[in-house]
Amino acid sequence: MAQDQTIHRTAEQSARDAVAKTILARHSTRAFCTGRKVPLSTIEECLSIAQHAPSSTNIQPWRLTLVSGPPLERLSTSLVSAFESKAELKIPAIPESYQNYRSELGHHIYGPNGYNIAREDTESMMKTLISNFKFYNAPIVAVVSIDKELNKSDILSVGIYLQTLLLLLTERGLGTQVSVAPAGYPDIIRKELRIEGNLDILCTVGIGYENEQEHINSLKMPRDDWKKSVRFVLE
Repeated sequence: MAQDQTIHRTAEQSARDAVAKTILARHSTRAFCTGRKVPLSTIEECLSIAQHAPSSTNIQPWRLTLVSGPPLERLSTSLVSAFESKAELKIPAIPESYQNYRSELGHHIYGPNGYNIAREDTESMMKTLISNFKFYNAPIVAVVSIDKELNKSDILSVGIYLQTLLLLLTERGLGTQVSVAPAGYPDIIRKELRIEGNLDILCTVGIGYENEQEHINSLKMPRDDWKKSVRFVLE
């Protein structure tokens, strides 16, 4: 009996460790392997499990459109063309009180530990910005949407689902890249992928095997101490 309890505790600890390791391992992939296909069965398995993520009143409000192959190439071409022509990106501005996070992100991505691009090198900077709309060469892209009639609590549910999906993909050795930039051209995405007009496009997720030869993929962004985000009321 004592041995069985020890084995049970060990299994529980291993499960906890596995979850923690997956959370810490997940990061944004900014260079995917172009010649390595992702088995559709792996994606379907992750989608099936992620469907069990919690949601407000269990309405499961997430809507995904997955695209690959020639349709993905056409979508990327249209998005890049819009960006190069300086079409307006429909992305809400970040409030001034949070701009320091954006500045820090840029410092890490474009600095010595990232792309290592000098401020005056506008050509290289433009290429990296365009990579957003090429989905960093991901072989599969998921467009994440929600019904326009739903509210903030339902968007929260989509976020919970998305994190669940990201961790499942990470656990199976796949890289992911969540990006808001392509969603800044919702009309293009809607037209290319025939997405219904009642859906708001929230973001895109590039999915594929990470190119481990690319230095940018070793970049890990720092996080605030958790105590900055949490307060206890105990009395």
